[in-house]
Amino acid sequence: MSLSLVVAASAVYRDPDTGLTFASDMVRYYNDKPGIYYRLAIPSGLASYTKFDTVIQIVAPNDVGWAGMAFGATMSRNPLFVAYRATSGASAATGSVRWAK
Repeated sequence: MSLSLVVAASAVYRDPDTGLTFASDMVRYYNDKPGIYYRLAIPSGLASYTKFDTVIQIVAPNDVGWAGMAFGATMSRNPLFVAYRATSGASAATGSVRWAK
C-alpha cells in the first residue's frame, strides 16, 4: 500500500438525516482504500464578523483510528477538531476540539 493523502473529490453534500448542506472533500489516505470525507455546514448569507454555528462531519473507514481537521494553514498553533472511533465495539464516535502546539 502506498500513502497518497490527495484530495480526490470536492462536492456539495446534503445529509439525508439532517437536511443540512455541506461542502465536502474526500481525501484518500491509501490508493487501494476508501477515502475520508471531511464536511462543513456553514450558514449562508452571513454578514462579516457575525458569530455562527458550524457543523463538522467526518466520515472515515473503520480501520482509521482517528481523523482530524485543523482550522489554519498548519496544524501547529491552531484549533484542531479530532474524531476517533469508540473502543468498546460501539458504533458511536467521539469528537474533540483541541489546540495543537
